[in-house]
Amino acid sequence: MISLRREGLIRSLGLLIERATKKIIKKEVVFVWRDSNNDRTYSDNASFEVFSKTHNKKEIMEVFGQDASKKTESRIENGDILVCLFLDKTLAGYGWGRHQSSLYFSYVSNGIDLKKEIFYIYDCFTYPKFRGKGIYPLVLAKLCEVADGYEVYVACQSLNKSSINGILKAGFERFKDFVLVDFYLFRLKFVILPKDRKQ
Repeated sequence: MISLRREGLIRSLGLLIERATKKIIKKEVVFVWRDSNNDRTYSDNASFEVFSKTHNKKEIMEVFGQDASKKTESRIENGDILVCLFLDKTLAGYGWGRHQSSLYFSYVSNGIDLKKEIFYIYDCFTYPKFRGKGIYPLVLAKLCEVADGYEVYVACQSLNKSSINGILKAGFERFKDFVLVDFYLFRLKFVILPKDRKQ
């Protein structure tokens, strides 16, 4: 709750309008990987494990223990790829990738058929004690390496500034913004193409 005494009337109205706008206008930002620099260097204490249907499938239990969920096993069986980053042999973060030919985002109820197969990165996570140490860009870069030459995409909500910074740091550039304006019975969906995107 916003305190009028503490914030003042004008500031309080501004905060109310900002909060209402965030609930009415939702935006999913999609990025495509353009960095062709394959000469990435990782610190000496960093190591990766890649898990897929054909690589290290059984070893996943060693990393996640008995807590490896049925969802994780199901993703691996369906051909998804899991990349884990370890710092000093401790799991610092991970990310998933899969081949698909369309993009759909439930957050904005919108998507696009790409008419070609791409590699889509999703469900990335950095453990709390490793946040702020550049883990996310490293996981993204490794997932791009294992994409087998396919065009690579990743997306996040526009309010997630730290994810956007990590995505840009990994060599991605903005592809499209999917926007949903949802106000009672009024619903408008549209796509914004960044003007500065390289062709």
